[in-house]
Amino acid sequence: GQSSGGWLGQTDLVEIPLMKAGKYQVILRAHATESERTPQTSVTLGTFELSPGGGTTVTVPVPAQQVTEALAKVDKQYQDQLERRNKRRAR
Repeated sequence: GQSSGGWLGQTDLVEIPLMKAGKYQVILRAHATESERTPQTSVTLGTFELSPGGGTTVTVPVPAQQVTEALAKVDKQYQDQLERRNKRRAR
């Protein structure tokens, strides 16, 4: 299933309630700005076998280089979008 997002820091912990056991894919999804209407990027952080009932802590590694590259790409998309918008307004 899907969940809504949240802003997380380096040391934040997240508790996710599960309805059934299975493989769950963790995805980092970031927008160019705080608005959901801007371009977004996704980085898959891994797939984990999980089951309900708690008691299991999973540490999800974040590949810094992949995230940096994805953020640079989405920032470029956003800047290009702003340039196109400004050109249309200038006509």
